[in-house]
Amino acid sequence: MKNRIYILSAAMFTYTITFLIMVLFPLNIFASAIIQKDSVIINMNLFVVIAVGLIIITALFNYLFLKYHLKKNLLYYKQTIANTEEVSAVENIVKEDNTEQINNTRDILTNLPNRKQLYAYLHDIIANKNKKPGKVAILITNLDFFRSVNNNLGHEVGDKIIQECAARLQTLYQDNSFLARMDGDEFAVVIKTLNTEDLFVAANNLHEEFKKPMQIVNQEIYLSASTGISVFPDQGDSASELIKNATTALNVVKNSSRNSYKVYAPEIKEYNHQKFNLHSELHHAVKNNEFVLHYQPKIDGKTSQIVGIEALVRWNHPNRGLLYPIDFIPIAEETGIIKHIDEWVLYTACTQLKKWLREGMSDIRLAVNLSAWQFKDQYLADTVIKVLERTGISPSCLELEITETAAVENLSFTQNTLSKLMDIGVSISIDDFGTGYSSLSYLKHFPVNFLKIDRSFVADMLSDKNTYSIIRAIIDIAHALQLKVIAEGVENQAQLDMLMNLGCDEIQGYHISRPLNVEDIKKQLKI
Repeated sequence: MKNRIYILSAAMFTYTITFLIMVLFPLNIFASAIIQKDSVIINMNLFVVIAVGLIIITALFNYLFLKYHLKKNLLYYKQTIANTEEVSAVENIVKEDNTEQINNTRDILTNLPNRKQLYAYLHDIIANKNKKPGKVAILITNLDFFRSVNNNLGHEVGDKIIQECAARLQTLYQDNSFLARMDGDEFAVVIKTLNTEDLFVAANNLHEEFKKPMQIVNQEIYLSASTGISVFPDQGDSASELIKNATTALNVVKNSSRNSYKVYAPEIKEYNHQKFNLHSELHHAVKNNEFVLHYQPKIDGKTSQIVGIEALVRWNHPNRGLLYPIDFIPIAEETGIIKHIDEWVLYTACTQLKKWLREGMSDIRLAVNLSAWQFKDQYLADTVIKVLERTGISPSCLELEITETAAVENLSFTQNTLSKLMDIGVSISIDDFGTGYSSLSYLKHFPVNFLKIDRSFVADMLSDKNTYSIIRAIIDIAHALQLKVIAEGVENQAQLDMLMNLGCDEIQGYHISRPLNVEDIKKQLKI
């Protein structure tokens, strides 16, 4: 504004001076005079030339004056704009840095501290251990079967479940504790100044809290959790070691019972060492053909006649002797070696059945377990067809067992895969029925022939009325859906009698026969 006033003032001053020069000074100073008799005649032409010249000079001066000031102002405004943009850019950078700093330490979904902040918190505790002595426990907890929830109900529901879990943890652990979301469905709880009794109370409270139903998008969802625990300084004196040991304990729980917790112990370290060795040895087992099959009979629930056999893989370990699936299948699944074992079991079992049929054995169903990895193979149906063609057995003689957990992981994929297998003509049974996620609600989706009641129900049916009622309900519902029921894990005559009275179609267990090698099962089958 000031610059504009300066420019206008200068222009007015210049024009005023020009006017005064033209008016006040005698014109004959600039003009040549022609003296005549009676008067002085001014040369008007010369006056006009001088006046025009003064005006041009004035205009030129104003032009140069204005141009100079406009250029100066333009540079000023450009610098002002640049400074403003620079300030704005700096402000944006500061805002971005603050946001990035928050995102680097906070989980976006739950607003809990993240893994990075957990490490920093543990580092701080360990660094100040002399100032604040006492034990500190870290609990790493993971939701059971959460992948099934995501696949079947969608990631939006899964995110709401994670948020609900975070809210419950914040309510449960407020004083003297630290919460973090590690990743996915995994949380960490750090509890300070506690004794052993407090630790178990805290772990129990966590599991009881997660067992409570969640109301998510008008759905009642039931979940459970598995937890691994390590204690400072007993099970580690660094953040990484404490987290590693708690995670190791968690994996032991996930590979066994689930819905439980375990404190890290030296035996777990030994277990991990053995697990590492088994990983290498499994590769040799595949190359050296160290696997063998044992067969367990299944009897008819009415006639007690053998109507089927289940092929069960064993590892004839050169140093440790005969190993059962629980000893090596989880490791095989983690490492991908399970693919080779699955293919070997299916082909070997079908080849053996064909041999028995040629030796005069009457038609009998052969059940083969499909691992979760094998069931996810999109070419499973093609593999089964090739094995049937190579071995020459009828599809009606083959029964494929899949676990309920694997079946419910992705409903649309499961339904499509089971339909392809049923089209081949093989039988399908759902193994470990009753132990997975919301079992009965999925039966309508699955084209299957058999439900196999899990051994945990059979073990408790004599002592627990609720378990007995569940088994009876499963049998009744299955029959209403035109499905047959198989009970496994029968250990005594009382269990056998009760299952027969309930109308269970087929029964297997150690009370009937242990899994037998090829020679012994031939005697059992009277071949």
